[in-house]
Amino acid sequence: MRAKSAAGLGLLLILALAGIASAATESYSLGPFVLSFDLNSTISYSVSAERPLDAAGGSLIYGLSVNSNEGLIYIAITYNPDLRPANYQANWGIVQSFLQETGCTDLNITQEIIDAHQGALGGGLLPSGKVLYCASYSPDGTTEEGALEGRTNCRLLSTFPLAETANLLRSIHVEPPKSA
Repeated sequence: MRAKSAAGLGLLLILALAGIASAATESYSLGPFVLSFDLNSTISYSVSAERPLDAAGGSLIYGLSVNSNEGLIYIAITYNPDLRPANYQANWGIVQSFLQETGCTDLNITQEIIDAHQGALGGGLLPSGKVLYCASYSPDGTTEEGALEGRTNCRLLSTFPLAETANLLRSIHVEPPKSA
């Protein structure tokens, strides 16, 4: 898709931003996962982890939200030892579906490396005019017979300003459980 909107421009800017000096990496335990990131921000925000949710098909979902007056970031880690949803097509579909379901227009979705793994990153304009970024990747994804597979899916949603969203995408790391 061509970048014609603020969402597209913002997405291109995320990809072009140079590394910024890091303030402090934050780390959180979410069930068997360790999630770390650095927003490198002067914005005041609070972080809250949610209790795991049971989802269809035996999946567990671990969530963490970052809230401020500037926006919201939500990170969801879904784990299912029987599923392998890590391929790029699946990640692209997850991003596209979420952006469409939230009423976003002017979608722009690209293939990106997130946390050293292949994933999808998209942006769109919400009905309010605010830009929503969404990403999906598999932190335990490996190449099996030419196809990328994993048991864990990490989804990121952000209405935070561009700089903080870019810092999140550059710094996020999910440490999968040793048995994954």
